[in-house]
Amino acid sequence: MFDSDVGTDAESFDVKGWKEALTGLGFKWNARKLRGRSQPPENGRLSAATADQVRDVGRKLAQLAALNRALEQVSGDLVVFADDDITAPPNWLEAYQSAALKFPSASVFCGPVIPEFPGGTPPWLRCHPIGAPLFFAKFDPRLPEGPIPGPLTESDFPVGANFAVRAKALKTLRFITDLGPSKENGPLYDEDTEFLARLHSEFGEFIFVPGAYVAHHIDARRIEWPELFEKAFHYGRTVAIRSGLPVPPMQLLKPPSSEPDAASIERFEKGCTLNFLCGQMHEFRLQGQRHFEAELKSMLVPLDVRANRSLLSRSALISSTHPEFAVAGNTPDVTSGTIQ
Repeated sequence: MFDSDVGTDAESFDVKGWKEALTGLGFKWNARKLRGRSQPPENGRLSAATADQVRDVGRKLAQLAALNRALEQVSGDLVVFADDDITAPPNWLEAYQSAALKFPSASVFCGPVIPEFPGGTPPWLRCHPIGAPLFFAKFDPRLPEGPIPGPLTESDFPVGANFAVRAKALKTLRFITDLGPSKENGPLYDEDTEFLARLHSEFGEFIFVPGAYVAHHIDARRIEWPELFEKAFHYGRTVAIRSGLPVPPMQLLKPPSSEPDAASIERFEKGCTLNFLCGQMHEFRLQGQRHFEAELKSMLVPLDVRANRSLLSRSALISSTHPEFAVAGNTPDVTSGTIQ
């Protein structure tokens, strides 16, 4: 018998077909639901028929605390992590099982994460080399099954929506609670990246499993300007916490003026860069590290904060107008609308 524990941070987790896949392979069905809900979801999600097979380990816990509690209780050989907004095919776990048997010395496995966008999402946003991985957790390296070629940086890592780890490799490894979303942290990120970085440091290679793919459902709200810029702000905060030093923004694409979507791409990149830097400045000020301000302000100069304040996110606007956190100028209404 090939035991497997399936970890999910879901309130409603699409498990349609997975029980059958597990049973057919000889798996012990031992999914662990990390946060409870009052009524079983419908339409192929957790139902009354499967509720008794799901252990609720964190009804009143924050996401990372619930994940850590689940890790204390796993009893299988392979722990599979997934998000609450993905759908996997019936052979998802079979692909992980096959790879685990094929690469017995490997400890970490990962599959593609393909965003499923709402109608009307512009093509450039769907495939933006920075935006698609960062905002929509796209992970699709188009590689054959096997080790991801190194040396790996964090930009090459899989995402938390779809990876698996041998239970024996986890031991006392747990998610740190200083990152990730919580009441205390606010909407921070990178808890999965930091977790994977420690796994990579200890075990080296990541095995890419093309057959273990999942679809990542993107809500229409997440492709709107305010939501994108807000996420960029909090990603800046996250980077400040993890690096401890100011981090320059990534190189922008600078599309040619002949590009039909050039104006939208420029607005997206300028807005994200502006909010990313403002998020860093905000976090360093919260930490009392104001000696980083001059360096960050020098990065903001080319972006002309005063002229582009309409691109500031909700949190950046609040931060920039606080007496202690002033950036420049008066506060207009936050930008709004769906991206084109």
